Amino acid sequence: MTNPYKAPESDVSLGIEEIPNRTGWKVFFWIMLALESWSMFSMLGDPEETLFNILGEGVVYTLILLGLFGFSHNKKLLSQQFWGYLIPVGIVWDVYTIFGMDDPGFESQTELYVFLGFIVILLVPLLLLTYLALYKYRFHSPHIWR
Repeated sequence: MTNPYKAPESDVSLGIEEIPNRTGWKVFFWIMLALESWSMFSMLGDPEETLFNILGEGVVYTLILLGLFGFSHNKKLLSQQFWGYLIPVGIVWDVYTIFGMDDPGFESQTELYVFLGFIVILLVPLLLLTYLALYKYRFHSPHIWR
């Protein structure tokens, strides 16, 4: 038996999904764009830099920054599957560039530790945040890919 005094239930939503505000990711995108631009200009000015490294960095990081832009600004760029394939390519490229760096020839252990500290404290978090954004863009942004 139904309760005649029970209030009716109805869905009062408009069916509009709220798009998440990604202001922090937008700031992160602009920081990464500035850092990558600085990196590319320094590579172009280095006479010892190989063409492979310059082209690889240019292609891989242009695509990574494109994905970061798409995620931070809620834009559909290329295909959802593409970003899943780019994540391991970018990780392999970053491992190659970090471990393939020329030996800077430190004169003391202290300089070596400062250099390693720089990589661990600054570079690794930037890379992790970049790949987290690409992962979220690929796998956790259904509102973008509809």
